[in-house]
This record gives sequence, C-alpha cells and structure tokens, in this order.
Amino acid sequence: MQIGQLALRGLQFLMTLFILALTGNIIHDAFAGNPSIINYVMFVAVFAMLSLIYLIAAAVMDAFAIPIAMLALDALNTLLFLIGGIALAAYLGVHSCGRRVWYSSPEVASEGHIKCHVLLMGENRVMSSPIRSPTARITRPRGVVKSRQ
Repeated sequence: MQIGQLALRGLQFLMTLFILALTGNIIHDAFAGNPSIINYVMFVAVFAMLSLIYLIAAAVMDAFAIPIAMLALDALNTLLFLIGGIALAAYLGVHSCGRRVWYSSPEVASEGHIKCHVLLMGENRVMSSPIRSPTARITRPRGVVKSRQ
C-alpha cells in the first residue's frame, strides 16, 4: 500500500463526490427538466465513483492491482471529465450576470439570477445587491446638485 497513491485516490473521491453533489443539486432544483449535458455530467460522476471503488481497493491491496486496468480507468475518467467540463462550459457560454437573458432562462437550473450573484459576490451580499439592467443609466436623485470644487 502506497500512502501517496491512497491520498490521491481519496482526493479524487472527494472531488468526484463534490461534482456528484453539485450536479444532483442542479437536477433537484430544475423545474423544466434537464438538458442532456447535465445528465452526462451526472453519468461521468457516477462512473468515476464506480471506478474509484476498484482503484481505491487496488491502492489498499496489491492483489487487486492490475496496472493496465488502473491506467485505462484513470485515462477514461480523465477523458470523460475533460469532455464533460468542456461541453458544460460550451453549453453555458460566456455570460455576464448583468445580462438578463442569461440568468432568466430556465435551461440549466431555476433561480439563475440568484446563483449567478452568489457565485460572484458571495451569499452575504446577494439579497442586499439589487439586480440592475445593463442598459440602466446611473442618475443622481432629484434635488441633488453636484458640488463644484
């Protein structure tokens, strides 16, 4: 048993668990169904968890270790996660939280405007920060005169 390999497998398990939990949360919060890319990311996370059962067992007991199988599973997991990440990023597209079109569409998950601002500003400032249209102009309140210096 190699401690370094077991530590990396544990980290891989933890990251896969995070992806599985976040994707499950997106599926749970969706109200209009899920796009196929979300289902693909969930498949990749479940496949990685199942393959990690063998990979962790092979790291603990050398009797299970078949180097070519371990290499093939690692390569397949890497490729599937890479494809899923690229496909999800391409599906979401480049966005700005100021663009109402991006966060008001229910294609990926509901309440996109709240999630977008949570990602950018943190939860403490979400409710205190009003969502402003990108075409809105900043004006001074009536009666306020700009002082000259």
